[in-house]
Parts: sequence; C-alpha cells; structure tokens
Amino acid sequence: DSAKRQTHYATGIGQVHRVLVERRHTTSGLLQGFSENYIPLLFAGPTSLIRTVVEVQMHRIEEGQPHGLLAQDFVEENRQNR
Repeated sequence: DSAKRQTHYATGIGQVHRVLVERRHTTSGLLQGFSENYIPLLFAGPTSLIRTVVEVQMHRIEEGQPHGLLAQDFVEENRQNR
C-alpha cells in the first residue's frame, strides 16, 4: 500500500541508515540502494561504492522516492553552513 510505504519512508527522515549500494539509478544517475529496514535510498556518490555498505543521512522524499546524502558529505555540508 502506497500510503503505508510513504509513512514508513517518512519515519526515516533525519536518520542515518546503513545502505547496501546496488547500482546507479537509470534516470537520475544517483546511486541507489536499500537500508537495513528496506528503505530504497537515492544519493550522490562515486561508482566505486557499488556493492559496498555506506552510511546515508536521509533528508527528503521527492516524488515518492527517499533521497539522502552520504553521511560524510552530510557532515561536510553542515560544517560549511556554519
């Protein structure tokens, strides 16, 4: 059910998730993978991360798709904004 899925995704906003990076998303070009609690996340990063586990800070849902930043990029972005 789409509403239940969106509610599940929304609970992850602001949290850091461990994500298995599976591939590059065909339309957005972003990396794509699933968190430990089955949230499919899109985020920017190098192709070398495919088939590895990374930490991703989920920060928004866009067109029903959860988006995040690699945790180290999230830390850098916050440091620069101070």
